[in-house]
Amino acid sequence: MVTWRSVCVPREHGVWGLLAGAALVGLPLGEHLAGLPLLLTAAALVCARQAWLAQAGSRSHIALLGLGTVAIAGLILAAAYAAGQTWLIWLGLAGALGILGQLAQPGRPWWATAVVGTAFACLGGAVASAGGAPLPWAVVGSIALAAHFMASVPLVRAQIRPDARWPRLALQLHACCAFAAVAGWAADLLPSGIPLLFAIGLVRACLIVGKRTTMFASSTRITPAAIGRREMAWLPVVAAGVVLGLRGGAW
Repeated sequence: MVTWRSVCVPREHGVWGLLAGAALVGLPLGEHLAGLPLLLTAAALVCARQAWLAQAGSRSHIALLGLGTVAIAGLILAAAYAAGQTWLIWLGLAGALGILGQLAQPGRPWWATAVVGTAFACLGGAVASAGGAPLPWAVVGSIALAAHFMASVPLVRAQIRPDARWPRLALQLHACCAFAAVAGWAADLLPSGIPLLFAIGLVRACLIVGKRTTMFASSTRITPAAIGRREMAWLPVVAAGVVLGLRGGAW
């Protein structure tokens, strides 16, 4: 039986994590909640994509009409209450990257998923800018969020696929993020909380990869849903590190 939930709610756990990341970083960096309608627009578009893919006849058509109306209303509210126009640039970047990632999704290369994650990181920048965040905060917050999303893709795949390249790529990306963050802090381009966050993320990735051999040797494999819940639980820590690093640091 075709239900409204199956028509409108995406089955992927990751997309809600991406949206939550944009909200958890973008909203606290702003001075007010004018960026909230952009999150409403993004959520409506995510559900509209699911309705399009569901091909459920009249239910898909009704869902697309309703969700499209919600998305347009969110954009109108954002335009009415947002601080300045910088958020439009961020939103344009998010849209372009989202389309690029979707065009490459049929083959499901890991970089296409990372591009989609970067699109949601740009959405976080749009939310922050619409809320009146200083441009440097929006830039650093979105870059840090994009780096986290990009490094998380191979880490998640390392836990569900036996291919040895995923743990290696996951550790390489986490190490690159940590070293880049330290270099940015040494050059006085980043607050100290950002490199500390990525250093902790590198340690976490090492611990997860270290358990990988035991996990695949066991008869009880971790499910994708459990991995998704664990990544969702880690996401507020990432967001808090970024936001507190920018707001609390003398930077």
